[in-house]
This record gives sequence, C-alpha cells and structure tokens, in this order.
Amino acid sequence: MWDRSRSTQSVKDRKPATREVHLIGDLDLSNRASVTRTCVAGIERTVIVNLSRLVFMDCAGFGALVAARAELDQQGRTMTLVGASGEPARLLKLIAENLDA
Repeated sequence: MWDRSRSTQSVKDRKPATREVHLIGDLDLSNRASVTRTCVAGIERTVIVNLSRLVFMDCAGFGALVAARAELDQQGRTMTLVGASGEPARLLKLIAENLDA
C-alpha cells in the first residue's frame, strides 16, 4: 500500500486538494486497520483509493473502506474508489446489488 499527495492546491487555503492511496495485493482482516488509517490520514479534501493492483478483498477489507469513508464524511471530506477489477470488483458489485434489493 502506498499513497501520494497530488500537487493540486487551492490558492485560498494552500492545502493539497487530493491524495491517492494505492492498495496492492490483499485487503483483509490482517491489514484493515492500517488501510483505514492510511485512507483518513492527511488533510486533503478528496481521497482517491486506487484498487487497480488489489488482488483480493474480503468483507473485513470492505469494512475498512466503509470505516474510512464514514470517518472522512464526518470530517467533511470525500473518498472515491477507482480501478477495481477481478475479485474486489465482484465483491463491490455484489454488495451494491444487495443494497439495492
């Protein structure tokens, strides 16, 4: 897992507007706490979580993303998931379909 702050800045507040968090490998019970912490760290208004190199995610991993999103929402910040494919994409799709039911 690694994250990168973009240099996009607002002239008004001089804070980076966006940070990317790239998840690599597995997201599961063993690393969910560190993923949540990484997603909410920083001061950027927008956090983009890139899942393109994520191979596996279970329900505990999904819970980490939900926890991060909830904390960011409370701070008036946003989180966007991008690049999901394979197993993680299937899990996200399955959850979304069941939320609509």
